[in-house]
Amino acid sequence: MDKVIAVARAIGVLLAVVAAFVTIPYVATVLLVLGAIAALNNTPDDSTRVYMITIVLFLIAKSVAVVPTAGGILAAIFTNLDMALIGASLVSVVLGLYARIRRDWAPGATT
Repeated sequence: MDKVIAVARAIGVLLAVVAAFVTIPYVATVLLVLGAIAALNNTPDDSTRVYMITIVLFLIAKSVAVVPTAGGILAAIFTNLDMALIGASLVSVVLGLYARIRRDWAPGATT
């Protein structure tokens, strides 16, 4: 499973860069799915980092768009990377919620 996660992460980064130069149908959906797969084994600390990076990339993509010549390409790359991280964030939230509900309803839970 670790190899699948690593491959999904690598393909997601590669696709995010390539999609800035070439039109790829359904690239947002593919990036969301690849990001979701890449987050399956994340620890809570990893998830926190993913949340922060997602927010920072969103802000950077908006800001870098005004740079002459390279701004549009960089904004597209950062937006695509952000899309993959949104998928990872979504999975992290769902897995965290699942773990929380499971602890709440498990016999002898102490939370």
